[in-house]
Amino acid sequence: MSKKSFVGLDIGGSGIRAAEVKGKPGAHKIVRAASVDLPPGVIVDGQIVDQSALVSALKKLWKSGKFSSKKVAFAVIDNGIMFGGYQAIARDPETGVLTGATEMRKDGQASGY
Repeated sequence: MSKKSFVGLDIGGSGIRAAEVKGKPGAHKIVRAASVDLPPGVIVDGQIVDQSALVSALKKLWKSGKFSSKKVAFAVIDNGIMFGGYQAIARDPETGVLTGATEMRKDGQASGY
């Protein structure tokens, strides 16, 4: 198993979650996971409203999760931050293998490449 790892980050309206993943493509394992609730009003309609509260929550998440990797994977959609309905692709710098994740889009759009 490779010693390289990354942290997948999910930011939602009510909380943030993270999982550290380690291993070779096709054999990844979650080695650490943590979540932190967000106070109401930090994210409204998919937009970050209170940056300082989000930064504080991220610091709390990293402290409680004790993540060893500084590599983070998350998705940014359109010209703002829109949570849910994402597609994310990470490329392993060592092997060049692409790993992806997707969630159904809310607008019904389907696209590929």
